[in-house]
Amino acid sequence: MIGLSGAALAVLAAWWSFSGAADSQAKGPIAGSNEYPAVKVGASFVRDRDVASNHRAAKVSKSLFDPLEIAPCNLTPIVEQDVSSQVDGIFDEVFVDVGKQVRKGDPLGQLDDRQLRAQVDLLTIRANSLAAERIAKAQFDEADAKVEYAKKANETGLRTVPELEAKTYLFQRERYASEMKKAREEREAAQKELERAKVVLQQHRIQAGVAGEIVKVYKRNGETVKQGEPVFRVANCNSLRVEGLCKIQQASLIRVGMRALVEPEIRGEQMTRLIGHTGAITALAISRDGRLLASAGEDRTVFVWNWPQGTRNAELPHSTEVTAVAFVPTPGDGHTLFTGCNDGQGRLWRLPSTGKPISRTLGEQHEGPLRAVAFSADGTQCATGGDDKRIGVWETASGKLRFWLHAEEGLSAHQGGVTSLRFCPDGQLVSAGRDNVVKVWRLGAKAGTLVRIHTGRTCEVAQPGVSPEGKRILLDLGEELRILERDSGKWLGSLNSRRQGRFQGLAEFSPSGKLVLTASTNQRLQLWRVPTTPEEMQRIRGENAQNFHRHLAGGEICHFIIPGASVVHAGVFAPDESVFFTGGSDKIVRAWAMPSSANWQPIYEARITYVGNQIERGTDMVRIRAELENPADGRRRLRAGMFAALRVFPETIDAK
Repeated sequence: MIGLSGAALAVLAAWWSFSGAADSQAKGPIAGSNEYPAVKVGASFVRDRDVASNHRAAKVSKSLFDPLEIAPCNLTPIVEQDVSSQVDGIFDEVFVDVGKQVRKGDPLGQLDDRQLRAQVDLLTIRANSLAAERIAKAQFDEADAKVEYAKKANETGLRTVPELEAKTYLFQRERYASEMKKAREEREAAQKELERAKVVLQQHRIQAGVAGEIVKVYKRNGETVKQGEPVFRVANCNSLRVEGLCKIQQASLIRVGMRALVEPEIRGEQMTRLIGHTGAITALAISRDGRLLASAGEDRTVFVWNWPQGTRNAELPHSTEVTAVAFVPTPGDGHTLFTGCNDGQGRLWRLPSTGKPISRTLGEQHEGPLRAVAFSADGTQCATGGDDKRIGVWETASGKLRFWLHAEEGLSAHQGGVTSLRFCPDGQLVSAGRDNVVKVWRLGAKAGTLVRIHTGRTCEVAQPGVSPEGKRILLDLGEELRILERDSGKWLGSLNSRRQGRFQGLAEFSPSGKLVLTASTNQRLQLWRVPTTPEEMQRIRGENAQNFHRHLAGGEICHFIIPGASVVHAGVFAPDESVFFTGGSDKIVRAWAMPSSANWQPIYEARITYVGNQIERGTDMVRIRAELENPADGRRRLRAGMFAALRVFPETIDAK
């Protein structure tokens, strides 16, 4: 070995490098790194991520921790009070009701005080009466005069007033002095009793101890009240406390005084239901003008609905379960609809303004259920995918097959059933399958080429979305939904379900590309803002710590709860984003109203006021509290009792 020539060493080095590359390719991505294996397509190699772009860091002045998210948190008033009765009694009158704004000291209710008022009147007379005291004073003065007379008369030595009589006068004076004192003390005692009775009388009027809003009224007119029993609750919601639990490891990064963003969990409402299916709904589609909605089901039927009227426009029967549906983007009057079935057959339906729908089938069919269909932007070609792992590309006008896509020579497009297909504006096709990958294809006149493979999905979202401009894709990973750049695989941000279950069923971009709709395993729909890219977030946080919250996007806008135990299989936005539709196992098409854009900006800012020193029993969590000023604007004002997420940015400890 010592005598190896330079050429031999060069050959050995080449062999060593090649072996390392092969080993890396076999093992897959390195845990904790951005390195992904090369994927061979034909004679070329493509990488799942552009390493250079992944390592391009934003220039910031200091290192930044990832934001810490604490959820769910409770929103409670900082100042609230249960107003209790101080005496037993019966409610005579309630002055306020729920929602009434009161000031400190305002009367809230009155107990029956008629007997006590009579007692107060009697005590007032006794406390103000001087008659007994004056009588005793007059008798005292008379006795005192007699004592003085006897004293002067007997000073002459003649003993004009007998001694016994003089002592009698003296004793009478002392008695009348005592009676005068007793009368004065009785009057003073009556005054004290009057003061006490007035206090008790005042306690029969229940008053607010703090300023705020009446949030509960526990008693009504005529009901009995016990001493110490709460009768009203007053809450001042101008300042709110946000309280939640975070892991002990995160708590070490949180300090009192840090700034945080409060993202309230706002619940949206269902607009209406479209009922008619007798089997689970498998797919939804909406026309480009938003006037027609199509729903496909396991009941072998496709219903076409007029929107916004919600009336049924057409009923398209099939011989087997319908598993895919899409509108063809054709110009002119009328609409064309594609339906795919469990038997692998695809059909094109012409829906004229008047008359019956007309259908025709594609020239060939899949060898199993057809699960996905997509049309190019101009509608001239379409792609279909199914359980047979194949993707076919067709001419829309003739229904003729142009070609099947192949990952490699002789292999199907995917190693598992194809569940989703999306055409991008630049003509590329994005497909997803049960083999846990998303693939990007470049389509030619006679064949297609695989240009990118995105690996690592958990495959619980059958139809991961593609943004309207075609440059971003969604990749599901359990409780995380990643947004990736289509061509490079670069990570652009993530959505996390906040312990609300794993993402499941659907994840769709809105027509504007600013929002994402997701479903999760706990029958919860969530509407999200698309997050700011990591580079942009780092730049904003590093350079603008005082006002960073005004520039950051991302986070949940609102959520929707589906009644029962329904599983969502499909969802679609109206083109103008005024409403979105979902369908699933409950056989109902539900229309959900989109929230106002005024709720899209996360401008709720709080300060950390408490970091617990004790671990909550049975957990590895500690308690965190923050406080915020509640906006006066009724459209944005938060309500006590809501849930929220708290995002803490560790660098803001120095931002005063």
